[in-house]
Amino acid sequence: MKFTIYFSIILLSMGNLLAQSTISGKISDINQEPIPYANIIVLSANDSSMIKGGVSGLNGDYKIEKIPFGKYQIEVSMMGYQTINQKITIGKEQHSQWNFSMEDLSNALEEVVIQATRPLIEIQPDKMIFNVENSVLATGGTAMEVLERVPGVSIDQDDNISLKGKQGVLVMIDGKRTFLSANELGAMLRGMAADGIASIEVIDNPSAKYDAEGNAGMLNIKMKKNAIDGLNGTLQAGVGYGRFGKSNAGGNINYQRKKLSLHNSFHYNQNNNYREQNILRKVTTANETQSFFSPSLQEVGTRSITFKSAINFELNNQHSVGMFINGNGANQDNDMTNFMRISNANNEVIESIDFSNQLLMNWLSLTYNLNYQYKISDRAKLSLDADYSKYSQSHQDNINSDYFTGLGGEVAMNERIRSKVPTVINIRSFQGDYEISFSEKSRMETGLKVSRVSTDNDILYEISTNDLLFEKDPLRSNQFIYDEDIYAAYSNYYTTIGKTKLQLGLRLEHTETLGNSVTLNEEFSRSYTELFPSLSANRSFGEHHTFGFAYSRRLDRPNYRSLNPFLFYLDPFTFYKGNPELQPQFTNRVGFNHSWKNLIMTDLSYSHTVNAFREIVVQEPNSPIAFSTPGNFDQFNNISASITVPMSITQWWMSNNNVVGFFNEFNSVIMEEQFTNQQFAYSLNSQNIINLSPNTKLEISAFYQSRQIDAIFEVSNIYGINFGIQHGFFNNKIQAKVNYSDILNSMNITATAQHADLDIVAFNNWESRIVRFTLSYRFSKGKDVKSLNRSGSASSEEMQRISQ
Repeated sequence: MKFTIYFSIILLSMGNLLAQSTISGKISDINQEPIPYANIIVLSANDSSMIKGGVSGLNGDYKIEKIPFGKYQIEVSMMGYQTINQKITIGKEQHSQWNFSMEDLSNALEEVVIQATRPLIEIQPDKMIFNVENSVLATGGTAMEVLERVPGVSIDQDDNISLKGKQGVLVMIDGKRTFLSANELGAMLRGMAADGIASIEVIDNPSAKYDAEGNAGMLNIKMKKNAIDGLNGTLQAGVGYGRFGKSNAGGNINYQRKKLSLHNSFHYNQNNNYREQNILRKVTTANETQSFFSPSLQEVGTRSITFKSAINFELNNQHSVGMFINGNGANQDNDMTNFMRISNANNEVIESIDFSNQLLMNWLSLTYNLNYQYKISDRAKLSLDADYSKYSQSHQDNINSDYFTGLGGEVAMNERIRSKVPTVINIRSFQGDYEISFSEKSRMETGLKVSRVSTDNDILYEISTNDLLFEKDPLRSNQFIYDEDIYAAYSNYYTTIGKTKLQLGLRLEHTETLGNSVTLNEEFSRSYTELFPSLSANRSFGEHHTFGFAYSRRLDRPNYRSLNPFLFYLDPFTFYKGNPELQPQFTNRVGFNHSWKNLIMTDLSYSHTVNAFREIVVQEPNSPIAFSTPGNFDQFNNISASITVPMSITQWWMSNNNVVGFFNEFNSVIMEEQFTNQQFAYSLNSQNIINLSPNTKLEISAFYQSRQIDAIFEVSNIYGINFGIQHGFFNNKIQAKVNYSDILNSMNITATAQHADLDIVAFNNWESRIVRFTLSYRFSKGKDVKSLNRSGSASSEEMQRISQ
């Protein structure tokens, strides 16, 4: 009898286990665009108690398993969309499909007070998108601080930007390159307010439509634009404090009605910070070994603005025109103090130098664009862009050097140096693009581009010794003029064959350059024509797996500062000088990638670069003088692998995680000696968003970058933790945000180099532990629409080479 009862219970239990179903489907908007991270909750039809739940993936798909047969109510919710409540019955089917279409709240409300939120990181077949406007930690910060948090991106002690261990990244703003040196680009990005940034696109393998520049890929900083029909805007202001105070303010006002779109934005950022740099250099001569120890402190005050004004108008269904002006400018005060100590082999101080430099720098970058688009038919369109960009900079140094016998003994000599470096760069470019679709599965785009860049640098050095009158220093003064013309043509073909998507591209570029060092009466010119093929293929296997392959050939031309033979002094015995003999570098890259459910992305790539650009520090034989100069390494090889994993840990906790591993190898002859340096390195990055309530969001991020090599330098590991919280008031019209960056105050780097006669160690530390508070107010009256604004322009690929 007992056996019969137990057996019946087992059968009933098995029946209940088997009487279960799986429901799946897709969440999309009324335009059939997928909605990621929507909440799906299965409720009991009797008492509305929760049975199970899930979250849609990046492509809007969801799947909830092991739901017993019966009657239920499904609730689908997402911020910015009307909640769906629908009754369903789950019968004997083992799998049932339920798709839901959500209506945007802005279509139902006259005044938009809630907006849908994109995930922090989006993975697309050709790029990764870091949605800055969704990050609490970006509020009140700078563009450089945001870049430091993008997975796979690292910034070294000299503000050089690397992607997966490779330098040569093309940095663009709204598709336009920023013609700045690495130091100038770093100063601009550290002065640019992050509040005006919408997203950062990471493009590993650009197609032939883009310029061939950028062997490591592209970073495109996209500024916020208008997507609301009617009048809308945002106003914001914030304060911060680390060792020094900071403040920011700005906003945007937009108007869009029918065929007209207007956009205006302005951001101001005041950022005072510091940088400590301690350099120990050992110099061995025929007689003895001396140590040069230079502890320096820089206190930097930067006041910067970023602005944009645009108008776009659709003349009719076929023709539209637009124009915009955008720019950024800043003035910077940089006060550096340095007390150098020179010691003999017995560690006795034989000489000391009290060195100071007050650097004043101002710059303004403006881009004017006129664009036209002609929709020839439903399958063909023509786009034309004309650009004029101008970058102007004023750079002044006031250097004081007092030489003492021993450690602060008698004054042996004093030296005063002052310099003025005005720089003007003009960029003119025109681009035409034609696109035609042959069918739903194949299309082609082709285009032409012409650009001309002219630069003029005129540096004047004056020197005074022992308080005598200032006289022109002819050895350091110089005028350098550089002109560059680039003519390009490209064609891309896209097609789908079964489950395989193919892209074939070819770009032709002809380059003519002329450099003239007027004072030195030296000229150099180059003329070369190169082909740059590109290929990518993606194929789906089953419902969840997609594999891809990509190949491209790219180049990097020397930036204009690198070619300029001027001298820039760090201290009396250390300086930087340009290299007019610097050659362009060429890179071949092949990559493989895999995605699972368009959610988890893995990537493996190999690149080989000849004539690779890197800074080389040269120790002059039997002399205390050392200088840094850009040079060409014979070969640079990079192997990298990465995996990006966004995870919905709970309905209220979203975690985006990225792991990158890379192997770098440098081979060249430096200072007449063979040089080989190789090392494996890795980085870890985790971004976590926790929704504490419908109006409160918490964000925590952490990263770790292992020890790595950069040409002749070995760079120490670096890590950091950041925290932010955001709360909305009055239906999220007003948002208050607090973020605390680098909680552990761990952002410091040590770089070492030992080769031939060179023996140097440099320690760098800067202000990174900062608390910020920002208040923003959003107003709008209208509904979401697709913006008419265009972000590209003819000079979109030029504005970087003031910037490597």
